[in-house]
Amino acid sequence: MDLNNQPGLGTAALNIGIVCQHEGEAARHRGDEPAARRSFAAALRSVQESLKIDQASDDRPNIAGSLCQLAIIHVLLGDLAATEQHAQAARQIRESLGLKDVWKVYETLAAIAQARGDTTAAAEWARQRDAKVVEVERLARGH
Repeated sequence: MDLNNQPGLGTAALNIGIVCQHEGEAARHRGDEPAARRSFAAALRSVQESLKIDQASDDRPNIAGSLCQLAIIHVLLGDLAATEQHAQAARQIRESLGLKDVWKVYETLAAIAQARGDTTAAAEWARQRDAKVVEVERLARGH
C-alpha cells in the first residue's frame, strides 16, 4: 500500500478496527471477556487512527463513518457517554450532508436510549430510523 495514500490508510485503519471489533464480539460470545476487551481496545485505537486521518483531509463523510464506528465500539465497551458523543457528532455530519445512511446513527441512538432505560427516546430514534429506511428504499426504487 502506498504510505502517502492517506485516504487509503484511513480506510485500512477503519477496516482493521471493524475486524478487531468482530473478533471482540466473537470472544464475548464464547464467554472470554478479557479477550473481548483486548479486541475492543485494539478496535478503538485503529478507528481513532482512521478518524485522525479523515479529519486531516477534512473528509466529512468518512469522518462521520469513523465516528459512527467509534460509537459502536463504545457501546460494546459499555461507555454510553462516549457512544452518544460520537453518535451525535456523526448524526450532525450525516444530516448536514444529506447522507442516506444517517439511519444507522439513529439506530445507534435508539440503542443508547434503550440502554439508559429511556424507552420514549428509544422509540423516537427508532421511528426516525424506520422513516429514513423507508425513504431510502423509496428513492432506490425511483419514486
